Amino acid sequence: MKTIRFGNLPLLVGIATWMAFFASWILFEETIVDRHGLWRYMAQYHVGRPVSLGCRDGARDHGRTNRRQRGVA
Repeated sequence: MKTIRFGNLPLLVGIATWMAFFASWILFEETIVDRHGLWRYMAQYHVGRPVSLGCRDGARDHGRTNRRQRGVA
C-alpha cells in the first residue's frame, strides 16, 4: 500500500480535517483553558477572542507544512 499525501486528497477531505481540528481546539479552550485559568500563561490569548489565536496558529502551521511538502525552504 502506497503512502497518500494530504495534498492529493479531495478538497472535501481537507475541509473536513480542518473542521475537526478547529472543533477540537474550541473544545480544548472551553473545557481546559478557560475553566482552569490557563489563559493567564498563554501569550497573545485574549479571553472572549479565543478563536483568533487558534485560527492564526492553524494557518501558520498549515503554511509551513505545505511549504515543506513542496520542498520550499
